[in-house]
Amino acid sequence: MNTMNRLIRMSLALALLAGATPLATFAAPPPPADTDADAGPPLPDWEHLSAQQRELLIAPMRQRWNDAPQQRRRMFEHAQRWQSMTPEQRERARKGARRYADMSPQQREEARVLFERMRALPNLSVLFGGHGPAVAAPYRKIDEYISHRLEREQHILQAVREGETDPKQIVARVYTDVSPKAYAMAERAVLAHLEKLREDGAVATDQHGQWQAI
Repeated sequence: MNTMNRLIRMSLALALLAGATPLATFAAPPPPADTDADAGPPLPDWEHLSAQQRELLIAPMRQRWNDAPQQRRRMFEHAQRWQSMTPEQRERARKGARRYADMSPQQREEARVLFERMRALPNLSVLFGGHGPAVAAPYRKIDEYISHRLEREQHILQAVREGETDPKQIVARVYTDVSPKAYAMAERAVLAHLEKLREDGAVATDQHGQWQAI
């Protein structure tokens, strides 16, 4: 029960309250306003990118699609939902994900309690989020988000077992479907998973603060 509670904390608060974790696959947060001017000239819109540039951007999504056939329906539905959102709704989704990543442990606990109550509601037929269309089959959707978090957690644990000790290294290995612009947010998600795994007794940190499997 405690494990499920922690999964609800990380998956539902990210996906429903923030409304953006699965969608981050399809859109990275915009670059900060103080982007380094030495990073190079701004890139053109999609229509004016070269074929090589487009292929570079599409390749990670193609790989994930081919490697995870059981996830294809969910990925497609998330892409459809993102397509139906207005620019304002997409920006709120991005901010929601960053907001959860910056929550204190107490705030995350409050989110966990909120969604635990939601999961226990009888005869729940539809979910209305802060953006996007209504979500039918809410129990299935909630379980889907939990399943997604479980899968991500297993990938993170496997990375630690195989010698990755730093969240940045884990992000580069596990979040191959995410734009490098979103790595900072992904790193905070990895830390949340690692803290949960530490509570489970699966990982720990050494005297240098490096993560290792137990």
